[in-house]
Amino acid sequence: MKAVGKPHTLWVAFAKLYENHKDIANARVIFDKAVQVNYKTVDHLASVWCEWAEMELRHRNFKGALELMRRATAEPTVEVKRRVAADGYEPVQIKLHRSLRLWLLFVDLEESLGSLESTHVVYERILDLRIATPQIIINYAVLLEDHKYFEDAFKVYERGVKIFKYPHVKDIWVTYLSKFVKRYGKSKLERARELFEHAVEQTPADAVKPLYLQYAKLEEDYGLAKRAMRVYDQATKAVPANEKLSMYEIYIARAAEIFGVPRTRRYMNKQLSLGFHTRT
Repeated sequence: MKAVGKPHTLWVAFAKLYENHKDIANARVIFDKAVQVNYKTVDHLASVWCEWAEMELRHRNFKGALELMRRATAEPTVEVKRRVAADGYEPVQIKLHRSLRLWLLFVDLEESLGSLESTHVVYERILDLRIATPQIIINYAVLLEDHKYFEDAFKVYERGVKIFKYPHVKDIWVTYLSKFVKRYGKSKLERARELFEHAVEQTPADAVKPLYLQYAKLEEDYGLAKRAMRVYDQATKAVPANEKLSMYEIYIARAAEIFGVPRTRRYMNKQLSLGFHTRT
């Protein structure tokens, strides 16, 4: 506990000494002792478990590596928690099951070596523990999509947008909306509109422009031109002052392409009334 450095690296080096001399049995003995040490931080203990699992992978003991991750991420029993509470002394082992580092390795191993069901269980456990990151949400959804469980994937995205706020939720929204539109196109247009409306409502002004452009593209491709113009109009009001000019330029350019130049006068007048000047 007084060490300035990281004592767990000594245990790892000790185990690797045996591994380098092809004595895997004794390397495992060292790792087993190492994971029982009370380190300063949970991350130090998690590092030892990960090094142990990676050693097993190097020697093609895939089942052993998975079993190690199951052991490492197992929540302490009620009896253990009660004993720790009574002692008034909490070793890092008690918090190990919440280590994101361990869960990331575990889910990676399950995706590579396990089944869809076993991987699903690991992802769900990560969500239950509330230690998921936006990237984990996206990875989980993509896994389900790859196995054709599209609605389940969209439910995962839904959970993600409820868990996270900006700026962390941005990538989830962009991915979710893109995947939904690509999957359903015109067939579930109303639902797509609801998703976009929900997304732009949640998004702060300085980050909302790309979502509005995506929303307008949906209307242009699968909806009505008038609705697309309405979305562009909403966007000009929602974006911050420093983006209004560029948003109006996009608005007018799309109107000219869709309706022709004469119809753009109305939009030009609106722009000029707000004191903007175009380069045309």
